This record gives sequence, structure tokens and C-alpha cells, in this order.
Amino acid sequence: MVVEGSARFAMGAVAGWAWGVTGLAAGICAGTAVALVALPFPRSLVDEIDRPRTSLVDTSLSLALLGLYVQLDVLIAPSVLEHARATTYDLAAVPSKGVYLVLLAAGPLVFPFVRRHEGGRRLVIAAALITFGVGALFTVLIGAALPLIAVVLGRPRAGLVEFGFLGLAMALAGCPAS
Repeated sequence: MVVEGSARFAMGAVAGWAWGVTGLAAGICAGTAVALVALPFPRSLVDEIDRPRTSLVDTSLSLALLGLYVQLDVLIAPSVLEHARATTYDLAAVPSKGVYLVLLAAGPLVFPFVRRHEGGRRLVIAAALITFGVGALFTVLIGAALPLIAVVLGRPRAGLVEFGFLGLAMALAGCPAS
């Protein structure tokens, strides 16, 4: 994760400086590709009866697809909305992505616990519901900070209802991370 994070940061910063937001997005994607090529494909030395260890390739592809699906609305909004509406939508959508990122970051902490215990489907459902509850709580906290976010960005405040729905959508999207 250190190699991938460093590559994404460095390549995103350089490409973002050179080509703006498009370069930033391309650099972040290229950073993940660098990690996939640079790091060896892990093989478990001990055969596990329960489940084999997941490789970086599988995990990275899963997270990349989930990240793409979560960001798809921001990528599509400029082409389906007029400029003013797309900007207003972005002001609600971008902070809501923070909910998803917090849940995604917490996933590696929760997943080993769920996998290790023999709770079965109930434990998985309980973990997903707790994850959604935490996401809903973060949606409320970020929603309360929308006026401050507007001041920091120097833009009009995002709509609370629009942000609320997007934040809850991100909380749902973060459930598979647990």
C-alpha cells in the first residue's frame, strides 16, 4: 500500500500540475498500474483450508471498479447537466465522497475481524449495517459543515437535500468495504 500510495501521490501531483484535473485523474490511475507492475504477485507459502490469501491484483481491481462506480456521477455530470447545474452538483457530490473514503479506509480494519469469526451471514449483515450507520453519521457531520466548505471553496453552499442523498448513497457504496 505504501508503494501504491506513493506512486499515486507522485504521479497524480506531477500530472495534475502539468495537465490540470484530467492529469491528476490520469496520474492516480497510472500510480495504481505502477504498483501492480512493480510489486510481486503474492503466493501463500501455507495452503489454507478456509480461504486463500487475496492478491494485490484482485484487491486493486475490485477497489478500482468500486472507485469508478462511486465517481461515475461526477465524471458524467458535466456532460448531462448545463455548466451551472454541474458546478452545483459537484459542490454536493465531492464532499459526499468523503463519506465513502472514510468507510473504505475502515474496511481493512473490519474485514479481518469478520473473516476470522464464524458468525456467518449474520455477522456480515451486522458489519454492513454498522458500516452504513457510520456512513450516515458522517453524512450528518459533513452536512453540518457544508457552510464552512462553501466558504473554504469560495462557492455557493451545496443543497442539503442533494448532499444528504449523495452522502447516504456513498454510505451504501461503502458497505461492501466491510
